[in-house]
Amino acid sequence: MLPVLLAAGAARADIPAEHDIILAGDFGLSYQHFSSSEGDGSIDLFRLAPSFDWMATKNLSIGAWLVYEHLSATGSDGADDYGIIPRVGYVAELGPNVFIWPRFGIGYLHGLPDFVNIPISSSISVNRVQLDVDLAILYSPVPHFFVGGGPLFRTDLSSSADSGGGISVDTGKFTAFGLTVLIGGYL
Repeated sequence: MLPVLLAAGAARADIPAEHDIILAGDFGLSYQHFSSSEGDGSIDLFRLAPSFDWMATKNLSIGAWLVYEHLSATGSDGADDYGIIPRVGYVAELGPNVFIWPRFGIGYLHGLPDFVNIPISSSISVNRVQLDVDLAILYSPVPHFFVGGGPLFRTDLSSSADSGGGISVDTGKFTAFGLTVLIGGYL
């Protein structure tokens, strides 16, 4: 009888290849404290951004975040924002089962705030053009699945409020540094 040798090892998970479609969810939760001449305050921000990307070449990804944000501020009811942020990224392997994916996008968000504290009708809307940059380091424990995260930078390039009556005013711009967490897969 011949001995049977069984070898077990970690499966080699590869990085997304050309023409793969990547589906992921970016999750963020942040707390921001600010001071102004009006006094101190804080903003809690929850952001959910499912995303899709297409690997145009071996390393270049083209895609978008579909964004939902809920903001709550000191002394307010909060706000909900919705938008889309088209982006490009570059995928590079760092080692077995590990890859880096820096992404850069500029997009549009539309919100209906209750925290503007302007004593007029509630038909105010806020429109923002936002720049998003992140640097995700991802681990792929099995083929076609990854988890990871990394630093992010997000800032409004423009922000304005519109009351629906043709009056539009510039509003404060948000800037954030933080961490993002990603869970996703590719086909």
